[in-house]
Amino acid sequence: MTNKTEPEENPIQETINDKESRGGSHEITYECHTRGQSLSEIAKERGLTLNTVIGHLIRCDQEGKTVDWSGFVDPEKEKEILDAIESVGLDALKPIKTALPETCSYDDIKIVNHKNDLK
Repeated sequence: MTNKTEPEENPIQETINDKESRGGSHEITYECHTRGQSLSEIAKERGLTLNTVIGHLIRCDQEGKTVDWSGFVDPEKEKEILDAIESVGLDALKPIKTALPETCSYDDIKIVNHKNDLK
């Protein structure tokens, strides 16, 4: 008689699978954020791009969840981005990126844009 051992259930993985099956991938990203993980840590753990992680957090913010945007972009870099936006406008990201030093990424621009509710 063989004694088959059932695999142990992982309630966290089941919760993740359940949320993803309902289209709640952004909620899983938000949970990672609330645990204090950085954007890059979330992206690596979840197998997502930084752009997707930022998009998830923007969606959560728009749904009324609290997202602390202050820790994502250094205040000096944020000022540079805001100055560039004021100078070239918000019609497209490329002119903003071109007006900035290489240390400012498109992700930084997207975060600053959302954080400051620029349209």
